[in-house]
Amino acid sequence: MPLSQDQKNTVNKFKLASIYANNCKHSDKKLVYKAAQKEGINWHNIAVADFCHAPVIHAVLLIPPDRGSLLIVVTGDFRVIEVRVYILYVLPIPVETGIAKFTGQSDLWMYAVK
Repeated sequence: MPLSQDQKNTVNKFKLASIYANNCKHSDKKLVYKAAQKEGINWHNIAVADFCHAPVIHAVLLIPPDRGSLLIVVTGDFRVIEVRVYILYVLPIPVETGIAKFTGQSDLWMYAVK
């Protein structure tokens, strides 16, 4: 019996999650996942689960309101390691992209608008 579209989507998501976890082998991300290991759950499985559950963006604030920086409040099941920012105006083509910096405060990231 052939797979349904939902089943194909799930298989594809796990393939991508496995690729993500394998790419973590040679980065600092592996150390973060390894530190979270528990008996019976290795770092690779934690990385796969982390990939499958996207972080939640709770707020994006422009500070000051006219221009400057974006304050982004993000939480995840495990730990948010990186926040990518894509600024779109009217067209679906990003006019600006970049990586937000962790502020050191729980769940707060800052992106300097160029």
